[in-house]
Amino acid sequence: DYNRRSFIAPNHTMTHVLNYALKTVLLEGNSNQLNQGLCEQRGSLVDSEKLRFDFSWNGPLSNSQILRVEEIVNDIINQKSPVFSQLVPLNDATKINGLRQVFGEKYPDPVRVISVGKDINELILDPSNDNWNNYSIEFCGGTHLSNTKDAELFILIEESGIAKGIRRITGLTRKKALDAKFKFQEFLKKVNDASLLSNAELSVAIKSIKIEFDQLVVSLVDKEEIRKVINNLYVRIKDWYKVNLAYKISNIINEVENIALKAKDDNKVP
Repeated sequence: DYNRRSFIAPNHTMTHVLNYALKTVLLEGNSNQLNQGLCEQRGSLVDSEKLRFDFSWNGPLSNSQILRVEEIVNDIINQKSPVFSQLVPLNDATKINGLRQVFGEKYPDPVRVISVGKDINELILDPSNDNWNNYSIEFCGGTHLSNTKDAELFILIEESGIAKGIRRITGLTRKKALDAKFKFQEFLKKVNDASLLSNAELSVAIKSIKIEFDQLVVSLVDKEEIRKVINNLYVRIKDWYKVNLAYKISNIINEVENIALKAKDDNKVP
């Protein structure tokens, strides 16, 4: 089952990095919100296709927040950070500053620590160091990469609420993420090409474009970029319809006036 695990590993490691990125973006250095139960892991699912992460938060993430999360994760991938794994006595491990644990979870002793970018021996020697907040450090017994570079690329494709105060976010890595990026570029070109059509042609083409857009699986950030272009095309078509309607109404009024004048001349109008 080595092949399957090799596809799971990047999704699992990037789930850890995603957890760190969400904390960094949403809490913005205010760890007091952690004490209020915000931005805490509430579940996850990792398989060979995707990663899914549930966390406590009080509303949808903005497009700029999603962009920042993606940027942080991809920066760590591009830094080619080593991923450290080590069994540590539970009492020592829980003292490490910046450590992320699942609320209510019971861990074995010793516990396996996964640290992205920082040697675990350094963490244990100086557990209260504030600098450890700048790393992804978690308890975990699962399959992981040895280096973040092997994740290649990370994108977020879905963010939604699944219960009051609980958000669910879904991401892709490696080939799935690279394929989605290619689909984005391909579809964006298609939409931009459509903007070169005449208004009459565009009014027909926009319908199939919208259907295809709704089914498109790409980064949420990329999808928002496409959405803006499509919305502009809809505005253009709407304005064109208004001009056409005004032109038709004007023609009808002129025809009615001409008929009335002709009728008056023929003494058919009193």
